[in-house]
Amino acid sequence: MPVIELTTLIDADINICFDLARSIDLHTISTKKTKEQAIAGVTTGLIGNGIVQHQQSLLGTTFK
Repeated sequence: MPVIELTTLIDADINICFDLARSIDLHTISTKKTKEQAIAGVTTGLIGNGIVQHQQSLLGTTFK
């Protein structure tokens, strides 16, 4: 099976990167075109041990 490996170097503090990786708000901004949004569980702020349910529309069909 083919494997694609991607390495991204980020010149930032590891704690900032970790918090941005679990940010619901940043995820919402980054998926603006697909209108994906958190609709249940943790819906803003940082994901911790909680559960998040997203909804998005793709080709006219809504997925949860």
